[in-house]
Amino acid sequence: MLSSNFFTENVMQIGSAMEVTLLSLGLGDRINTERKAKILAQQEAILAHEQAMEGLKNADRLKDEFLANTSHELRTPLNGIIGIAESLTDGVAGSLSPAAIANLSMIVSSGKRLASLVSDILDFSKLRHKDIELSIKSVDMGPLAEVVIAVSKPLIAGKTVVIRNEIPADCYVLGDENRLQQILHNLIENAIRFTEEGDITIWAESRNDKVEIRVSDTGIGISRDKFDDIFKSFEQADASTSRTYGGTGLGLSISKQLVELHGGSICVESALGEGSTFIFTIPVGKPDKEYRLPDVAEAVSPEPLVIPDDENLPEIGTNADTGLPRLLIPDSPRVLVVDDERVNLQVVSNHLSLHNFSVITATNGTDALEMLEHREEPDLILLDVMMPRITGFEVCSRIREKFPPNELPVIMLTAKNRSSDMMQGFQRGANDYLSKPVEKNERSHGSAPMSVWGG
Repeated sequence: MLSSNFFTENVMQIGSAMEVTLLSLGLGDRINTERKAKILAQQEAILAHEQAMEGLKNADRLKDEFLANTSHELRTPLNGIIGIAESLTDGVAGSLSPAAIANLSMIVSSGKRLASLVSDILDFSKLRHKDIELSIKSVDMGPLAEVVIAVSKPLIAGKTVVIRNEIPADCYVLGDENRLQQILHNLIENAIRFTEEGDITIWAESRNDKVEIRVSDTGIGISRDKFDDIFKSFEQADASTSRTYGGTGLGLSISKQLVELHGGSICVESALGEGSTFIFTIPVGKPDKEYRLPDVAEAVSPEPLVIPDDENLPEIGTNADTGLPRLLIPDSPRVLVVDDERVNLQVVSNHLSLHNFSVITATNGTDALEMLEHREEPDLILLDVMMPRITGFEVCSRIREKFPPNELPVIMLTAKNRSSDMMQGFQRGANDYLSKPVEKNERSHGSAPMSVWGG
């Protein structure tokens, strides 16, 4: 028989306590197991969500890259179609019948519309990836508006619409001149599209540290509940708008993003049937050299000009604006065009031949240098920047080892309209640059006082 002690006297209580303890341990273990399982499930769900989001981002990125690459690849054949059709219209292959000229003009017009859409898609892609670099300087909005109006007038196409520039004199803003032109052109194009008759007015006013620019029209107007939608990508006031008036709905979205990239804002004031006014602000600028990009004279420090006593040398003059020496082009100048794209070569050659230029071509930098070394002596070189094996910058440097700028001018052809690329070209010895695609009325941008097509 067991002796009486604490355990025997409290066996029931101890058993109950042990049972509770074991139950607690079991419950605790069960809770911990379920907690770990829950945490693991949450982690797996988060990981799956992150992977799904990453997959969506990758798909979105691939879509944008495909869109951008496809658009970029469309530009060269498009520019070829436009350029060759224009040169045929101008008579590069002889005189044409009025019907043929009319048909070619339709090809040019349609090509330019498609080229504009391609440019919008490229800009849309760049803005989404924050891949647009602004070249900031002080810009007078009055003359800039005149340029945009001149470019936009063909869009009126028979409508009784008058575009008025009421921007006051010396209205300077601080921005990228090319992008400001793009913003204003998009707004004017939009106004023309939705205005059958009446006026489109551009006006500007300084307000503290910003300049407020307005583009007003007497068109169909916009419903107030659509004010926010029209600035979204691929959006218009309603579904019938694109069918009736055309357009993709990218122009205003791109303009909004470009304005905001400048540190400004954009909005609209409108009512149905009463026209619209688009208002955007840009930081105020100054009419001085503080924000101006260096020109050729500042980018290149030419040596004093020494002219040998040789009557066979071409005549040398001076650019009155910069003091740089310039070459007086002969009556029938020989131009060497260097570009790896044969379509571009044909377009440029056609335009040049219409202005009494004698054209020779090379499809890469190595061939161009060999031609200069052995048999060709051109009066001017048009040199593409981006070429395989040896870039236009390298070719220009090699040319300058033998020919000074006043003896053999070099104009760079570049699709990269960025200040750093321009300055690199000048530092390598280029006289000037042209932005591709080169159009028939294109003039050199920098200080070299020459029209490429003989103007």
